[in-house]
Order: sequence, then structure tokens, then C-alpha cells
Amino acid sequence: MAVPKSVTKVSKDGSVTFTSNVDAVQYTLRELIRGALRDCGKLLKKQYNNEFYSKLHKRTGKGGKNSSYWARSKACDLQFGVGKRNTSRTDGFYARFYEVGTSKTPKLDILRTTVLNNIAQMQNIQSQYLSALNDDNPDLSGIPEGDIEDDE
Repeated sequence: MAVPKSVTKVSKDGSVTFTSNVDAVQYTLRELIRGALRDCGKLLKKQYNNEFYSKLHKRTGKGGKNSSYWARSKACDLQFGVGKRNTSRTDGFYARFYEVGTSKTPKLDILRTTVLNNIAQMQNIQSQYLSALNDDNPDLSGIPEGDIEDDE
């Protein structure tokens, strides 16, 4: 995603024309929101893994790694999922059944409780990012361009 064009343009004869900086502000706002969502995804993934292994007492490392998040740049939202990430891997296949339950296994609902327990922390993360709008030049260098974050 490219940075929007400059606000001022100087022609060869010396005349200066000003253009609207609405595009630059919208770009900055979108990138700050996306950065906040990525940090919220990291927090949720860490808390989900801790909660998953504390409830199941299985230390194989496969179930918690089967969770992932996606901070979409165009839609400006966060998606968090539990399930198979790759069709060739079957590690942690049953992690999603612990989440939603089956006829023989009760629903644990780990993801929902994790999100509800961390709402205050997510609001704090997002408020820190969006408070950077008051700065003249917010620092967007810490926000990578990719959408998917895997902590393997």
C-alpha cells in the first residue's frame, strides 16, 4: 500500500497549489487502526493459548498453535479463528471441537471467554494507537505491510 501524494505541488513557474490532505489522514487512520487490530490479535492469541492449555492440561503444543488471526487492511477488522490452517497438517485438528463441542464433548467456549476477559486491555491498546492521531507525524514504521501474523 503506497503512501498518498503530497499536499503541496510546486510547478516550474513557481506557483504553488494546495491539495486536500483528506487522503493522507484517511490512510494514517486506516494504518493506525490496522496496527491496533494486529496488537489485539497478538494479545488474544497469547491469552487463548494460555487458557487452552490451562483447561485441557495437554502440553502437546498442537491445539493452541492451531489458532490464528487476520487483521484485514481493506475491511479494517480482526478475524480470529481456531481450526486447520493448512490442509496438509493435521496437528491440532481436534482443537476446534473443544471450542464448539460435540455430542460427546461439552463446549468449552475458550475463545469467547478470552475475548470477554480482555476487552479492557484491547480498548487500552486501541486507545494508545488512536491517540497518535493528535501527533503531527504519527510513526507508522512499526506497522508491517502484511495482513497475517503467525507466531511459529
